[in-house]
Amino acid sequence: MAENGKRITLRSLFSEILSVLNFERGVFYTLREMTIRPRTFITSYLDGDRARSVNPFRFLILTTALTAFLSLTFVFDADKLSFNFEDTQSSAIQFDFGDSTDGASTLDEALEAIPDAEKQQEVKDFVARIMAFLNNWLNLIVLLIIPVFAFFCWIFFRKRKWNYAEFLTTNAFIFSWTNIVFILSAPLILYESGMLVWVFRIAALGTLYLIIATMRSRNWVVASIAAFGAAFVTMILTVFLVSGLLELFVVGG
Repeated sequence: MAENGKRITLRSLFSEILSVLNFERGVFYTLREMTIRPRTFITSYLDGDRARSVNPFRFLILTTALTAFLSLTFVFDADKLSFNFEDTQSSAIQFDFGDSTDGASTLDEALEAIPDAEKQQEVKDFVARIMAFLNNWLNLIVLLIIPVFAFFCWIFFRKRKWNYAEFLTTNAFIFSWTNIVFILSAPLILYESGMLVWVFRIAALGTLYLIIATMRSRNWVVASIAAFGAAFVTMILTVFLVSGLLELFVVGG
């Protein structure tokens, strides 16, 4: 027993870790306010009331890393994916997430359906490269999308009179909230993989609502159009980015 100070316990260690991350109180306050009063919370934070809030960028990095880990473990795991081979003589692969559909099978079952051993190995190597790509790039791709999306929010919501840094900060809060939805839903998805589609839909609608609620000037309709515009342009650029990386590290590998 230490003579000076308090004894170290698991509770005190956990408290120290949370305090270093500024999560001891800030995370719960931030999530509550982002869910109930997002516009008021963001406005107050940008106006300087930040003592009770978690740091948005620290929060974003941590939740993105955790979300990517859970995705790679429970969603993009080759053993949990379903595969469709409409033509066993080609190398075309269709991936299915969640419960297997008609004609879909596990990787091992799909490989057994290919009579050519050389083709089997090609497919196995291709899937391995995809898994390696996701492991290496998923975190970075997600984190790169947010500054790009914030830039287009700055353009489409210019009547909000915010600078780019304020849009970036707001998006860090919003996408941290989105990550938390996936993290909290992980046990449900693990129990029933078919729920993944519904979790995506709920998270997408929630994210869209937060974007419009925090960034609109007055009109909800105009703000909705602006949000879809920013999302669409970002999605197009993301498709080009991911396609280029896939071509470079998966197809070209």
